[in-house]
Amino acid sequence: MNEFSVSVATISNWVRQFRDECQINEKANNEYNYMEEKLRLRKELEEIKKENEFLKKAVAFFTKEID
Repeated sequence: MNEFSVSVATISNWVRQFRDECQINEKANNEYNYMEEKLRLRKELEEIKKENEFLKKAVAFFTKEID
């Protein structure tokens, strides 16, 4: 934000205006829903990556213990 000299209040106003626009504009609403879904999927992917790494380490540990 400081890089572009835009205040938090200005960004908050833009977000509020965009949300208001989504209430009356179907295209804007679709874009907003798309962004929300993309954010949700990114978070879900990060969690799955963490779980995958944990499982890999667990398998390696138990394989070492069995040998």
